[in-house]
Amino acid sequence: MNLFLTFDRNYTQHAVVMLRSLFDNHSGQRFDLFIYSEDQDEIERLLKKEFHGENFGLSFIDYKYESLPKLTNRYYNENYYKIIYTRLHIGELLPDLDRVLSIDVDIIVNGSIEEFYNTELNEDQLFAGVAEVRKSEFSKFGIHPEHRNSETNFNCGVLLIDLKKWREWGVSEKTTAHIIKNEKILGAPTQDTLNPLYYNNWKIASPKYNLHHFYLLFPFKIKDLPYSLEEVKVATKNPVIIHYTGSMNPWNYLDIHPYRKLYWKYLKRTSFRDYEPIDRNFKNMIIKYRRLLMVKTQKLINGFG
Repeated sequence: MNLFLTFDRNYTQHAVVMLRSLFDNHSGQRFDLFIYSEDQDEIERLLKKEFHGENFGLSFIDYKYESLPKLTNRYYNENYYKIIYTRLHIGELLPDLDRVLSIDVDIIVNGSIEEFYNTELNEDQLFAGVAEVRKSEFSKFGIHPEHRNSETNFNCGVLLIDLKKWREWGVSEKTTAHIIKNEKILGAPTQDTLNPLYYNNWKIASPKYNLHHFYLLFPFKIKDLPYSLEEVKVATKNPVIIHYTGSMNPWNYLDIHPYRKLYWKYLKRTSFRDYEPIDRNFKNMIIKYRRLLMVKTQKLINGFG
């Protein structure tokens, strides 16, 4: 299986934890990892030492960004826009591949991803992914679709991508033009670029393959989702990929994600095992207890108890 990862040095620990969970849930399975990151020599040494004995190939992407316009949004640093451009030019950066799973590193793999990776994509489908919980609008981009296969976006944190179509459809050129034109109004650049352009070109996958925290912790309207309530309940109880999105991050003490303990389980099997959250104190213990109580009450109200 081919996996595509992008991360900066602040997420190195999480990348190692994610890969530990991946290998532990796929004994003997071969993975070819294609990575863009800072400090490539250091990351290469770390991963080869950390996962010595695992069945994987390791390639680093060295992309020449000089010919592309710099993003001027004050929230983006130089490395961030390089990550965005890498994601949007994935077809040309991996010219010998026809399929890849693009996966964020703030994730724990909790089962086999083989079935998802082998998902059949129709002629008009560029991706397979999981729907966001929140309803989305494209009007700010001047796009007003008459029909969408979901009222919500797909989440770009876990995307199975048809790279052959990506190249044939000229996706890199179209997405680059979109992000430059709309930079000032983008929230999440990759997501706010791929969704408005390809809102009907994705296959809806089970939420168990990208269980981001909105499915677990917040009330939402099932009618806006391309899933039944039962599908969501099954996914929340047996997730294959757990995505620690938003501010709910298990490496912070105040985090109350229901699957936070899984992160720590795999962390303890890495060289980062001695990591301790800096926000652990008596005051935050009280705050955390209150948050857990509030979430439990909300889940009962919404039928997820």
